[in-house]
Amino acid sequence: MCRVLILDDNPLYAETLQLILQEEAETYSEIVTCAEDAIEKVTQAVRRGKPYEVLLIDQRLGAGKDGIQVFEELRAISPNSDGILFTGYDDPESGLRAYEAGAFRYLPKTANNREILFVFRALRQWRKEQREHKWQKIFSEMMEASIREQEFHAAAREIVQRSLKLGFARAHLFWVPTGREANQQGLLLGIRCAGEGRIPDFGSRLFPLGEWIDLDLLQPGRFSLSLREAELECVAASMRAHGYQPPLGEVTLLPLFSGERLLGVLMLDYGNTNKFLSEHERGWLEFYARQVSLALEHAALYSQEKKNSREHTAANRIGQEINAEATHRTVEQILEDVRDRIGSVFFHIENFTALLIEEEHGTPQVRLKYRKGKKCTSPRGLRANRLETWFLAHGEPLLLSENITDFARHHRIRLLGELPASWMGIPLRVNGKLIGGLILQSFRQKRLFTKRDLHFLTLIADQVAGAIQNCRSAERERREMERLDVLSRAGFEMLQVARENEGNLWKTALTLATARFGVGFNRAMLFLLVERTSLIGQAGIGTDDKEKAQRDWEHDEQQNYTFSNFLSDLRTRRLKLTDFDTLVQTIEIPLKNRQDAFAHVMQSGNILQLDSVQARTQLPPELTAKITPTACAVLPLFTSKGKVEGVVLVDNKHNRKPILERDLNRLQTVLNYAGLIWETLREREKSENLLNANQEIMSRSGRENLKDTLSLICNAALGLSEADWCIIYPFIEHSQPLAFDVENISYAGELLLSMDTLIKHHPRRGGITMHILSKNCLYFEDVYAPHARLGRKRIGEHSFIQREKVRAMIGMSIRDAFSGAPLGVFYLNFREPRRFSERDIQHAQSFASLAAFAIANTRRMDEQKHRRRLDAALQTAEAINAAVSLDEMLQNVQERLHRFFHETTLCILSYDEEEQALKFAPGALEFYKITNPKYRRVQTFPLAGHSIACAVARKTLHSGQIETLNVPNVHERPEYLGLILETQSELCASLVSTNHQLLGVLALERRELAGFDTDDEALVKTVAQQLSLGFERFKQEQEISFNKTIAAYNAWASDMAHEINEQAGNIQGWAYLIQEHATNHPEIQKYARDIEQSAQTLLLASPRSDQGRTLLALDTALQKFADRICKQKEISLQFSCNAAGVLVQANPLYFERILRHLIRNAERAMRDCDNKQIILRTQVLDENTVEIQIQDFGPGIPDKIRPLLFQTNVTTKGGGGNGLLITRQLVEEMNGRIRLLPPGTQKGATFSIKLPIYKVPTQEETSNELVTTG
Repeated sequence: MCRVLILDDNPLYAETLQLILQEEAETYSEIVTCAEDAIEKVTQAVRRGKPYEVLLIDQRLGAGKDGIQVFEELRAISPNSDGILFTGYDDPESGLRAYEAGAFRYLPKTANNREILFVFRALRQWRKEQREHKWQKIFSEMMEASIREQEFHAAAREIVQRSLKLGFARAHLFWVPTGREANQQGLLLGIRCAGEGRIPDFGSRLFPLGEWIDLDLLQPGRFSLSLREAELECVAASMRAHGYQPPLGEVTLLPLFSGERLLGVLMLDYGNTNKFLSEHERGWLEFYARQVSLALEHAALYSQEKKNSREHTAANRIGQEINAEATHRTVEQILEDVRDRIGSVFFHIENFTALLIEEEHGTPQVRLKYRKGKKCTSPRGLRANRLETWFLAHGEPLLLSENITDFARHHRIRLLGELPASWMGIPLRVNGKLIGGLILQSFRQKRLFTKRDLHFLTLIADQVAGAIQNCRSAERERREMERLDVLSRAGFEMLQVARENEGNLWKTALTLATARFGVGFNRAMLFLLVERTSLIGQAGIGTDDKEKAQRDWEHDEQQNYTFSNFLSDLRTRRLKLTDFDTLVQTIEIPLKNRQDAFAHVMQSGNILQLDSVQARTQLPPELTAKITPTACAVLPLFTSKGKVEGVVLVDNKHNRKPILERDLNRLQTVLNYAGLIWETLREREKSENLLNANQEIMSRSGRENLKDTLSLICNAALGLSEADWCIIYPFIEHSQPLAFDVENISYAGELLLSMDTLIKHHPRRGGITMHILSKNCLYFEDVYAPHARLGRKRIGEHSFIQREKVRAMIGMSIRDAFSGAPLGVFYLNFREPRRFSERDIQHAQSFASLAAFAIANTRRMDEQKHRRRLDAALQTAEAINAAVSLDEMLQNVQERLHRFFHETTLCILSYDEEEQALKFAPGALEFYKITNPKYRRVQTFPLAGHSIACAVARKTLHSGQIETLNVPNVHERPEYLGLILETQSELCASLVSTNHQLLGVLALERRELAGFDTDDEALVKTVAQQLSLGFERFKQEQEISFNKTIAAYNAWASDMAHEINEQAGNIQGWAYLIQEHATNHPEIQKYARDIEQSAQTLLLASPRSDQGRTLLALDTALQKFADRICKQKEISLQFSCNAAGVLVQANPLYFERILRHLIRNAERAMRDCDNKQIILRTQVLDENTVEIQIQDFGPGIPDKIRPLLFQTNVTTKGGGGNGLLITRQLVEEMNGRIRLLPPGTQKGATFSIKLPIYKVPTQEETSNELVTTG
């Protein structure tokens, strides 16, 4: 409908125009006669949303504004209106103004009706073309923008924005759900909206468009649907409830199709404008709808491809992460990880089930199950006719939503409990083989699974199936190895528990039959033969209660219950017994005239398997009356004699696993072990020694001497065989011809004669021993029987047979199990004839094998010990020989020993004879870290003090030999010092010179009790011997070096003495002549006397003066000499006299030289000190010895140099270094000793000189001397 407003102050002409326009279809016109009315009319039309399309205006309107001015004002109010102006005059200028104002045409009023209609129609056509052009442009822009954006939501945004440019006030784009809400009828998903008054929170919400319109009306052939006033009134409440305020005018819905499939709906309206679409506009919108459909379909495909790519990437990532950990984790851990990673993407995993098909028997098992977010502990088996079993049977992806009941009814599937709203199952396949499946369930209508979910879960399942299978394989291999390890231990462990309690033997055997670490049956029962007439129930494991069994299994798995845990519980009586333990013991089954399964196994000795039907009919009624029968197997219990002494019944009642032949064979092996042990237990008195021997010999061999071990074997053999005596003759290793190892010959029993008569050094040629070696086994039930011969000689004629009155015997060769070399012979001797059973021979063979093991093992251990000691000796010798100094030798040796003795703290202590103390050898503290703060600064250990090393040193001082002391627990020894807090055991060996003098101690400590054995003790003694030689060698080298240095100095001193004496004599002669010629010059004579005295002093002070030793009052001489020297050196002297009246014999000049050298060294050491001070002390040590101490306050002597003082030329001044060596020589010539005292708390160095005290002879001693010499 074209709305026209006619403005003319001439009503007649206006009505004429109205009549003319009536000929034009779909035209509605109104007349106003003044500008004010026109402005009001146009304003109201615009407000109503129905503006006038055409304005017909007279150019002359009387007084006031003309028509052109009014037209401009009306266009400002209604910009989309076009105008035609009329004039009564031919006024070109007004026409130009009209066109400039935007008029479509300027006509004279004289124009006829045809011309007016022509122009009016031309205007309408032009407006139509302009609008079509505008919409086409908007359509093109929309297509370009949506294609450019590509992403679905970005394209949707462009579409709703462009829709507003078509003149609509609001645009809402709805989409048919394809995700979890796809199955909810009548609901469409909000995608994008635009315009003022649009629905808030529109995106991703579901809207009930099915309530607003009949969606069935949206057909591919119908491209638009309008809701007007009546329709809107019916659905207004629902619209407002979802945030949509109905417009004043109509609502236009454009269905968006892809072929026959509805994609969505674009809803357009004019908001508060009461406007309606024309049919022409509706046609254009239908075209617009097709373009929008294409654009959104294209964007949806792009987004879907992108989503697919993301899903593939996510699935690949999940697969890679799961695969990376597959072989190091359990199946449950892998499945938990799979569940968590699925949930981290977008799936709802509150209800998750993982099923795996057991490879051995093909039955599906629930390996992981969550119900409403909680982990379930339901039975692992699956029942028949369930949805899960149907899904696994078909092995294809399955998605069920809202039709679960119909599906179950159609396929005859039983549904129990609460039904899910949606159910999804994905098979797990590896190389096409079905290994299980993953199942997700949703119990909420708003969380229905979609095909998209199914597809994505399939991608994940394909990625993780291999990881799960790898994990299962690795887990199966681990469990198989653990199971085989347990079964391999079974014989030994059952032997141990059987020694404690026979009942524990059967508990252990049945536990190995039922436990997850064993064979793994559900239930097991043991029946033993009693008096060959009936089977009595002895033990049972299991229950008829399936839930209880499941709880027990899960508890064991959660606690990781192992065979070791079981043995611990068994021995500590904490083992929890099952229902069958007491129930089975109430069952007694007679065997007479029976044809049931138990009787069959007892007679045939073969394993018998029964299915469920056979179990009900063939098992003894005494058993089925108390225990629910099911598919089972009956196994025989053999003894070593091959007799069946009982049966064991096993089944898998609760988990329904098939009974595999492999498992039965493994269990039969366990039962064979148990039968053998049980038979041995029934002869407990005879077999006790054999059990002890097996255990003790295997554990003690190599740790005890061979003779003790062989004696143990002899005693065990004697107790078991009931022989009168037995003897083992070991051979000397590698002896040719064979020779007996006399020291290790062992026997047990009562001999008629002494053992010496049986000891031989070589087996006699042609004797019994050589025959035993040739045949390996030789036995005689009666040595005097006619056939009892060895060659031509009867057995009874052999000397030892006759001497010991042997009537029966068994002889076994003892051979190395690997090389077959003869190691010895073993004899069992009886003084009465005896019939030997096969078991007697086997027992003898067993003892011979034990003896072979003991001999061979001892030899191997001895060889290893010898090699270890030799290696230690060689390494120690190598370290000693490679060194060029004592320090280097000690460092090398300690490094080698530290590598040789692992996890051991060690050190070397040297012996200071003068101090009667042990000291850390150079470099010792690098390997020996003192951790006890109390002893951090201790360096010296007086021999009289507390220390295990000092105890060893004291023993050596007494014996003169290398002594060792092995202390298993140092805390039990009162002399233990405890330098290292963590030490538990200690081994010390003394170091001794070839002339039996103590050199030091080698100490080793470990942080464990009894850390050192006898082998370590022997090894350390070997190292101590080598180390002693090294110590002595370097001490000798030091002494030789000292003597060479002193000899060289003495030779030089002799030369110097000759020169000095000659020149000093000349000076004395010249001084004498000066005195003779200067008798009148007293002053000159005085100078000459001084010169003569100086020459005399020079003669006395020459390097080797001939002045003899005299008696010196020690304190007086020291004070005199030291005071003069210190004054020359400007050193403060503090003198502490404690030797008043003590006399010493000394050359005064040498005595002064000793002091001068020591004080000069002190002065040089204190050259950087502000206060140079020396303390000189004397003290009487005993009636024969006096000590002089000279202490300075310099920086002290470095630890590295201290051991070298008085041994070699040492200096810190860059040259010389012989002063202390000469000082030592001078002191020793006085029968004294000089040494450097250990550093104390004060700075500086302290030297000690010990001199013998001169004793003034008594009158009686003098008289005796005169008589003697006279």
